[in-house]
Parts: sequence; C-alpha cells; structure tokens
Amino acid sequence: EEAENAVVVPLNAITYRDRTPYIFVVGEDNKAEQRQVNLGIKGLAKQQVLSGIEPGETIITQGQNRLANGTPVQALN
Repeated sequence: EEAENAVVVPLNAITYRDRTPYIFVVGEDNKAEQRQVNLGIKGLAKQQVLSGIEPGETIITQGQNRLANGTPVQALN
C-alpha cells in the first residue's frame, strides 16, 4: 500500500496502553504530552499516523515507558 503526503513515525515512537496506540510529543514548556493516535499503513520501520499528531511536531522515540503526561523532557538531536 502507498499513501502520498503521509505523516509517518518510527515504530519505536508508538506505545500501547490498554491496546490503544499513543505517541508522546514534546509540548509547551518542554513537557511530554501523551496523544492517542489513529494508525494507518505499517512498514518495516515506520508507521503512518492518520490523526493525533501534526507534521513538524517533535516526537519522543526513547524512554516512553517512563513517561507520564506532563513529565519534563529534554530534546536531544
């Protein structure tokens, strides 16, 4: 399957809680913001996100199992 102009994230950015997919985004004041997402096409290393995040937002790809909504985070490049 293919989708043009798709928002995609690495598979390790997606966490599941009670079988519901979430992605943590770096929000205001550098705090983790947990967002429920709707997923689309899955590839070998990335997955399409249909809704829940916007292009250009900074997502968290490591350490999500230790995060809660509002936890202070520091973005690393």
